[in-house]
Amino acid sequence: MPQTHALIAPRGLRRAALIIGFMGVATLGSDLDANAKATFVVFDAPGGAGGTYAIAIDGGAITGYYRDASNTAHAYVRAPDGSLTTFDPPGSTSTYSFTINNGITAGNYLDSSGAAHGFVRHADGTIAPFDPAGSIYTLPTNVNKKGNITGYYYDANGVRHGFLRDGKGKILSFDCPGSTGTFATSINKNDTIAGFCWDANQVPHGFVRAADGTTVSFDPPQADLTFAWDINNDGTISGTYHIAGEPLQPPEMHGFIRTPDGTITKFDPSNFHTPATWAYGINNKARIAGNVTTVGGVDHGFVRAPDGNIKVFDPPASIETIARGIDESSGEITGNFTDSSGATHGYVRVP
Repeated sequence: MPQTHALIAPRGLRRAALIIGFMGVATLGSDLDANAKATFVVFDAPGGAGGTYAIAIDGGAITGYYRDASNTAHAYVRAPDGSLTTFDPPGSTSTYSFTINNGITAGNYLDSSGAAHGFVRHADGTIAPFDPAGSIYTLPTNVNKKGNITGYYYDANGVRHGFLRDGKGKILSFDCPGSTGTFATSINKNDTIAGFCWDANQVPHGFVRAADGTTVSFDPPQADLTFAWDINNDGTISGTYHIAGEPLQPPEMHGFIRTPDGTITKFDPSNFHTPATWAYGINNKARIAGNVTTVGGVDHGFVRAPDGNIKVFDPPASIETIARGIDESSGEITGNFTDSSGATHGYVRVP
């Protein structure tokens, strides 16, 4: 599914000295030869002096946000022909767009008091703000082709709950049974939702919630931290987990793919040691996109084929690459990268 994790990914855990990591790129091996066949389109939002961040892709259309010279965030949609439209909901002081499907985008924005509200922007450009009842912070994470949106929100007690907003604006709040916090991260065409939830010991577990509300939690073998990031239309889930006993500072994380029958397969790039594999997006062909973090703490994009082959990549001139979303059908990947001057650009990787 078109996906994003701009504000829910544990980005701070992965950051270390850029120079050390960049020097280590020479040791990564042949996986970085992925650029030999793929092509990259680099783009920047007009006025994006503070950086352009590409978050999700669907049918070649991309959404995300950019920061202007005053570091204020504004949302955008980039059409397949490269034309780019920027937007902000009325009253917004910062806008973030996180997901796109069938021309519909969703995200959140901050008002003048600092409160975060959700919004949906329709293909005709109309914008509708929304919040679940009792929300003090709303973050939509994914929209399906029917316009149904999932995400999570915080209540006044700081407790996190999942939500499902249908195309008519009706919002349902939900939680994993027995959980102390629920993060819904993705929804497919059948309204099946994936995400992760915390137990009473503040340990996150993956979950999958069927359209009838039936919820199943899961963990890969030996996992003590599980994050389910995305679900495709047949119910296959991609995510990241930590194995009990492995380092947490910095975290040594592994990618996983979970098929609808519950089978979980662990994966990491094989040609070099990496402390962390972050499997963020999965499309309907079971191709997975995400990031790998080097020993030095620098991120590179990757794509995993259905046969398990993993290619690590960076756009030309990148010293650090974030891969955010993968197109449902074409396998195009979008994200952002940092160049040697420290500027952040959006990109599309075309297979």
